[in-house]
Amino acid sequence: MTISYAGPLWKVLLRWKGSIWKACYIEAIIYIVIYFTVSAVYRLALKEEQKRVFEDIVQVFDNVSKIIPITFFLGFYVSTIISVSPLTSAKNASII
Repeated sequence: MTISYAGPLWKVLLRWKGSIWKACYIEAIIYIVIYFTVSAVYRLALKEEQKRVFEDIVQVFDNVSKIIPITFFLGFYVSTIISVSPLTSAKNASII
């Protein structure tokens, strides 16, 4: 049975069985909730001194992220996935 994918884009994305949104919508919602919670706490609940401490902590994390680039982590992740992939087994090595 085929599924019709006609209609507004957001309805198509939610109906599409292979949609990336269906694969990661829970993580996206969690990220958005945490982001807005931290933003609201920073803007509404922290005093000026606490905001400066928070900004210092953010600077430390920013400096650490510059020392260890994200491409290193992505490369490690991809090489791990490729190494356990059935396509990289000895009998399928000629395919790659």
